[in-house]
Amino acid sequence: MNLDPASMNSDTPPADDDVRRVLRDAFGIDGVLHRQPGESDLTFRVDGNGAAHIAKLSPDPVDRQAHAFQSALLWHIHRTDPGIRVPRPVAAHNGDEAIDTTINGRPWTLRVFTFVSGRALRDGPRSPETLEAVGRFVGRLSKAMQGFGHPGAHRDDFLWNLDNAAACRGLDGHIEPPAERALVERAFDRWQRCVEPVLDSLPAAVVHHDANDDNILVDGSGDDIHIGLIDFNDAVFARRVNELAVTLAYALMDCADLSGAARAVIRGYTGIFPLTDDELSVLFDLVAARLATSLCIAFDRRAAAPDNEYFQVSRGQAIDLLGRLEAMNLRFAHRLARCAAGRPPVEHHDAVVSWLSGQAGTFGSVFSFDLKTAPRFVVTLARGAPGNEYANDPVAYEA
Repeated sequence: MNLDPASMNSDTPPADDDVRRVLRDAFGIDGVLHRQPGESDLTFRVDGNGAAHIAKLSPDPVDRQAHAFQSALLWHIHRTDPGIRVPRPVAAHNGDEAIDTTINGRPWTLRVFTFVSGRALRDGPRSPETLEAVGRFVGRLSKAMQGFGHPGAHRDDFLWNLDNAAACRGLDGHIEPPAERALVERAFDRWQRCVEPVLDSLPAAVVHHDANDDNILVDGSGDDIHIGLIDFNDAVFARRVNELAVTLAYALMDCADLSGAARAVIRGYTGIFPLTDDELSVLFDLVAARLATSLCIAFDRRAAAPDNEYFQVSRGQAIDLLGRLEAMNLRFAHRLARCAAGRPPVEHHDAVVSWLSGQAGTFGSVFSFDLKTAPRFVVTLARGAPGNEYANDPVAYEA
């Protein structure tokens, strides 16, 4: 989600006929153009030649290495997993995948990709089946990207990289009202407290890093769901758990059953691409950090381009989800992630069960009567009753 107000608010956007001319001359593609929501690029769906394509116009100056990185990554994914539903770069007549052109005296770079069909996740119901399918797809993508490297993946100053979440703290000054700004600041505090100390020990890889509810595409329903993913502009070398965290940040928006929806996505993802215990322990902290990062950047960009509604497209849902995550007990969130990933909810479960089994027959009763022989007994759960002295202590019974 590379937001660039300067490029998104060009004073002289090219006319459709000019774009069609360049597409026809350079790529041999002719058809009807449909402008798509975009960020740093001007994006078009092109219907013609018996197929649909996506054309992206990038205003100069462009990062040539970034374009080369994206093309190399997409080809790597298709070689590793030929059936996966992500775009393929399309070569021009001269064999290049990026063409320099001039429209109305302004330089542009044009790239073309195959079209991935489906409705945006944002535009349809998020059933448990759909969310688990989303998790499986993103896990499959993570698996396909393993082993890939490229100099363009190392983007040191890239604000969207959750490895650098603290760098966005300075952008929160535009967030209003103050209560929302305070919520965002607490999410960054949480990242610095829970994630930053273990960051260097977490596995890293090239990740897509923007599986949001506009980029995730859904075809079909029920038992016949096919997921696709577009827009690799934010791909970066980062902690690999970020991929699932970003997916959750958008998949969970507007979900009434937050825990159930999270379980579905995590179960789907880890069923294809398992994560370590350490990665699972910081998963929800990273989800909160992504929401905070998104809000900071969106408010900052809106200040520079106040008429651009794109920057506020998910504001309400992001604030709502961030508040719900803050209200969720941190230990419960960690246990939920572990359980959804097929692990015992409590890290020391096996050791505790083993010890208890080895001590069988050695424990005394906590009651004044024998549970095996008493004909009737009453156990009260009233506050302060015997055995309930610590009922309100959130950590007294932690294993």
